[in-house]
Amino acid sequence: MDREVETLNSAQQQEMDSKIKQLDITTTPDDINNLLAQQYSTQNYIRQRYESELQAKRGHQRNEYRNWITSQVGKIFESSPATTPLGNRSSMFISQQPSMEESFTIHLGSQLKHMHNIRILSADVTDLCSPLHVDESLNGLNMALGLYSSSLCGVVVLTPSIQAQANKSIIKNANMSTEFHFDQIDDQLEKIEKQIFTLSVNDSPTPSMQSYNSATNGSGVGDISMPNNNGSGTSSSGGSPTKTATTKLKTGDFFITKHSNLSQSHVIFHLISDEPINSPSEINSRHPVILGLRNILKTASRHDVTTLTIPALLRHEMSEDMTVQWCMRRAELVFKCAKGFMIESASWGGAELSTLQLLLPHDISEELFTTLAGMVPNVFRVANPKILVDSNK
Repeated sequence: MDREVETLNSAQQQEMDSKIKQLDITTTPDDINNLLAQQYSTQNYIRQRYESELQAKRGHQRNEYRNWITSQVGKIFESSPATTPLGNRSSMFISQQPSMEESFTIHLGSQLKHMHNIRILSADVTDLCSPLHVDESLNGLNMALGLYSSSLCGVVVLTPSIQAQANKSIIKNANMSTEFHFDQIDDQLEKIEKQIFTLSVNDSPTPSMQSYNSATNGSGVGDISMPNNNGSGTSSSGGSPTKTATTKLKTGDFFITKHSNLSQSHVIFHLISDEPINSPSEINSRHPVILGLRNILKTASRHDVTTLTIPALLRHEMSEDMTVQWCMRRAELVFKCAKGFMIESASWGGAELSTLQLLLPHDISEELFTTLAGMVPNVFRVANPKILVDSNK
């Protein structure tokens, strides 16, 4: 496809250049306009032809996948549990080794303690959203069982407030294979944009609207809108609705895309953040992005997302203006807020967050990573092992 399109563009460019050179000699402006229309029609025809072939291929693959799942499940029921390849949930994911990482076990709660795993790591966020089938040895059936289990995995990805725009690398990874359970990511984003536009027309622009998909286990439920009133998740009742046509999301809003063809993510929370790249600012616990993280944890708890990865600095890349002191202040704020939200989540009901991953930029220095990793035990108060001493000795 790429080669054919490249050849067509080159031929059309040469044809257009020759026509322009003959302008007002043997060629009129109407001739050039007609040629442009003809070239556009040709390109549009080729694009539609390839899109049609791609849709047909995806439909064929979905049917094959469904038949394969049905046959495998039938064989599993006929065999003994000891010989089944299922149950090893860790084999669901491709092993993406981060450059640096450290893990801790903590207990949170005032009376009833809950155990959580805290993992701080340095990696590119797109590594957590890499294509699923790049590893031929991956057991696809285990991935399907993980998708329909009560232990889903989610990743928070920061995105600018330009409609419902996702990370281009993530879109590319999601389109590298057929999505067997949900709509393709392009279709999901298109539906979200339409719903945001509908909300912006029908509702008041005062409350910040969060548009997100239900992250239920493979149900394919459509988009759901949820007002955000200072992080409480309830709608403001003051004022009458005012019609507007803006589709721009606000800082702290988020939308969700669902995936079955990414290696370590069933759900991606696209959190809106407009912080300048080269001008890091100071924020507090009431900042919209922090409140957006709280609402993400609340949504994750409601929909069985038990492993969640959040950006520890609310940045995916380092910049020269991000000093060591600034990084320590930002990390301490995110750590403390995340701890408070995890304690608060015990009263929300739903699934318990078993693993929280604190993602640092992939280009962070080893010294700074060690410093920030050393802050985790102090903030979360890692459970120390009890040492029993025999008093008779």
